[in-house]
Amino acid sequence: MLQLPIEIHNEIVFHFVWDRPIRRPRPKPRWRDIEPLSLVCRAFRRMVLEAWFHTLCICRRQDLSIVSQYWPELPQWVRVFVCLHNLLVDYDDEWDLARFVNLREVVVQMLPFWDVIPFPCLANVPPSVTKLDMTGMGEIGPTDLEAIVKPFPNLRVLRLQPYSTWCGLCNTFTSSSFSCPVPSSLTYEGGVGLPAHFAQFLQPLEDLETLYITAKYDLLSDEEANPLLEIGEENKTMWSGECRDCMQRLYPDDSFREDWVAKKKTPAIHLPALKRVEWIFLSGDAFANETGDKSHFRPNPLHL
Repeated sequence: MLQLPIEIHNEIVFHFVWDRPIRRPRPKPRWRDIEPLSLVCRAFRRMVLEAWFHTLCICRRQDLSIVSQYWPELPQWVRVFVCLHNLLVDYDDEWDLARFVNLREVVVQMLPFWDVIPFPCLANVPPSVTKLDMTGMGEIGPTDLEAIVKPFPNLRVLRLQPYSTWCGLCNTFTSSSFSCPVPSSLTYEGGVGLPAHFAQFLQPLEDLETLYITAKYDLLSDEEANPLLEIGEENKTMWSGECRDCMQRLYPDDSFREDWVAKKKTPAIHLPALKRVEWIFLSGDAFANETGDKSHFRPNPLHL
């Protein structure tokens, strides 16, 4: 039988590993689902380990020391670093990612439905990281973005899934409310579509091309319906996070509404590389399924 090149073996093993079911909140297959393949021979075990550690899930800073001690090669395999953020985390700890030289993406999964969850202190993030995915946080406003900009200067893709949406009119957080079914997403191109004040704090990210923002929303009853709370296919008001109260109170003033929309069409600050801003709408139930309900999740000390 012709022997396949080692690169083909690696591809076969990688696809086998990542075709296994993924169970939330951990965004990778369970080890027991792929362990049998690792027992075929020593060469296959190494390939399975390398494929499984393509994504590394960590709950505590101390786990990074354990990884370095027992798997010195592991940081070179990791492409996606997942921080499963829970209440056991010491927020004053510094998470040093310097040894993850091939890292491409960082995912921070926070506990859902908590009002304020501090960002982990990620230090020495490799310059190869161009994607950041932050899910489950209670809220994220313009000033919170400073915690992202500093450690991730080379971001090209940023994904945010806050429980509450920032309204740039009243500068508060709330769940969005609409009078009729909304589209699954709204897409803006050409550097527009950001929530108010976000551009000011994202300005240092000169390579940022795409921003995804999830908006959890409620659908109002017929009695509460208001044409001003409809987005519609035309999206005449260029909705970008405005809350129900502000739209009901301020949008009846045609002059104010037109001026506000005009400002959004020609923002004062342009991010040089920003091509796309996409708002993704999820109902309450869909949001819980998307982020994963980790309210009762208590991970093992070393989750990997």
